[in-house]
Order: sequence, then structure tokens, then C-alpha cells
Amino acid sequence: MAKIAEEAGVGVGTLYRRYPSREHLLEDLQRRSYQMVVDMLREVGAADCDGQECVRMFLTRTVEHGSQLVMTWHGAPPTRDPETLRLESELHDRVAEMIKKGILDGSIRPGVTALDVIVFGAMIAQPFPTAEPMWPELTQRQIANFLRGLAPR
Repeated sequence: MAKIAEEAGVGVGTLYRRYPSREHLLEDLQRRSYQMVVDMLREVGAADCDGQECVRMFLTRTVEHGSQLVMTWHGAPPTRDPETLRLESELHDRVAEMIKKGILDGSIRPGVTALDVIVFGAMIAQPFPTAEPMWPELTQRQIANFLRGLAPR
């Protein structure tokens, strides 16, 4: 907490007044992360694109915001916060809607699940330390490969 306060440019007391424990801070960061991803999914869902293009947009934005995401799939502890759990459920539902859209429009093969997309997104969201300088290029290649795997055969 002292290091976080120092990097945020506030005193430790100020941080503890807002977050009485490390767990409270992590919970708030998770809630914020899930809200950010749900907002991205709402924007993507409103776009005029086929299902596969929606998945590409979502994955690209996930990489762009990856450094801001503190979620269970990125190593955060499981949450019990009702609002965070609601947002997590909405995230799953919105990704499932993209997949369903893609199956119906023929851009995604049947059998693909929301979990497939969510796990892949979590895997590419944050750069590997040794690959950080080339991460944008690497992730775009991985997204393209993943999308080829989603396409009907």
C-alpha cells in the first residue's frame, strides 16, 4: 500500500481512508475493470459489424486497455462483491451475444463459446515482460490467428 500511495502521489493515510485494506483496493480495481470491459462490449455491440469483426474489435480494445485491467483472469483474487459479479455476468452475456451473432451471420462456426473469447482476451491483454516492445504487433497477429480458428471450415 505504501508503494501504491507513493506512485499515486498521495500519503499512505489518504489511501487507507479510501481503502481500509489491500482487499478493498483490489475489489474497487476489479469493479472498475469489469465496468470498463462491459462499456467496451456495449460500444462493440452497437457497431455495424458481423460477429467475427465484433470479436476482433473487442480483442483489440482489450489489448489497448490491458494495463488497466485487474480481473480474476489476470490473477486478481476471486470477487464476492455483488456489483462486480453482476458486471462479470454481463460481460459473459455480451460476449455470448457476439458469438451468437457470428454464428447466425456465418462468420463464426458453431461450437465457439464466450469462454473461448474471454480466456483468449485475458491471455493477450497484458504483455509478456520480454515481448513488451513488440506486443502490439504480436497481439494483432495472434488475434488474426484466433479469428481464423473461429471461422466456419
